[in-house]
Amino acid sequence: MVSTGATAIGAIAQHTASLADSRSYRAALGKSPGPVGSLLYFDFNQLLSLGEQAGLMRGAQLAALRPDLERIRGVGLTATREESDTSAELFLQIP
Repeated sequence: MVSTGATAIGAIAQHTASLADSRSYRAALGKSPGPVGSLLYFDFNQLLSLGEQAGLMRGAQLAALRPDLERIRGVGLTATREESDTSAELFLQIP
C-alpha cells in the first residue's frame, strides 16, 4: 500500500476506513470486474501537486497542459490474468 498521507494508510490498515468507501475511488474503479490480480488507484491532483513541489512540473508545454490535467480527479488501473491472457484496464475520473 502506498499513499501520499500516513493517515490514509493508518485508517485502511486499522480497518477504520475502506478505500472502496471513497467517493473518488468508486467513481474511478467502482465498476471494475470481479477479482483482479493488481489494482492501482491514486488522486491525480495530489500527484500533480507533488510533482510541482519536486520541481518536475516546469516548462511551457507542461504549463499549457496543466488546465486539462487538473480535470482528472482519480486514476485507476486493474490487471487480470487468465490462463493465456493478461488484461489491463485504465480508468480516469473526469467530472
